[in-house]
Amino acid sequence: MAFQGWVKAHRKLMENAIIWETSEPYDRRSAWMYLVMMANHEDREIRIDNNVITVKRGQHYTSIQKLAEKWHWSRNRADRFLNMLTGANMVHADRTPRGTLLTIVNYGFYQGSWETNGATDEAANGATIGHLSKQPTEHKQELKNVNNEKRNKEITPAPPHGGGEWQ
Repeated sequence: MAFQGWVKAHRKLMENAIIWETSEPYDRRSAWMYLVMMANHEDREIRIDNNVITVKRGQHYTSIQKLAEKWHWSRNRADRFLNMLTGANMVHADRTPRGTLLTIVNYGFYQGSWETNGATDEAANGATIGHLSKQPTEHKQELKNVNNEKRNKEITPAPPHGGGEWQ
């Protein structure tokens, strides 16, 4: 099955207790979506001890222990999962004694980089895939054309009953 296109998911969904605030362990899909949803949508400064660091678009600063607690996994399982994602080039993990800075590879692709006019950080976007990154204006225009065609079909009245044409 080939999937195309994308679906916007508002971060407000993270507050849905039925989905995210559960005592059940996360599966790998849920853990991956959690990481994508928690990544910054824009650069942001945070304080760690007495240092201020910039967490860029597509990055999330956390710890293995915090992820393990959130996902209801052991620390070893969370660590193995992040190693698997790193090996698959889905994330980059910069580990320090104070925490882990995760960078989602292709974050701009997952989150519609064409809306930002290419003004995103390359490290956060990683390698982009296919024509979406190369032709953002054409993609937007294509969506507008499809929407306009649908709208025109809805507005155009049908001919009178009986199969006749408009006079």
